[in-house]
Amino acid sequence: METMTKHTPGPWSIGFASDDSKVQIISADGYHLAYVEQDPIYPNARLIAAAPEMLECLQDVIEWLTSGKVDGVGFDHAQVEDTIRAAIKKAEGRTP
Repeated sequence: METMTKHTPGPWSIGFASDDSKVQIISADGYHLAYVEQDPIYPNARLIAAAPEMLECLQDVIEWLTSGKVDGVGFDHAQVEDTIRAAIKKAEGRTP
């Protein structure tokens, strides 16, 4: 689904900073997006890094709910469920 929101495309990942007090959020093309310094550092960083996937999941669910296909005809429930579960795993640090 196309979005009107402009942001750096995902996936985003966690990179290590020069010291143990912060980590970086890195874009798919390798650019630094942000530092995470607030404890708990790694849980916060995982949640931020999962944001593009979670946005995509929410957009898919909205598309499904507004498509008139909620009865299941013409919509790939399994694909959306897999995408949602993968985003949750990433946010929880259980990368799929």
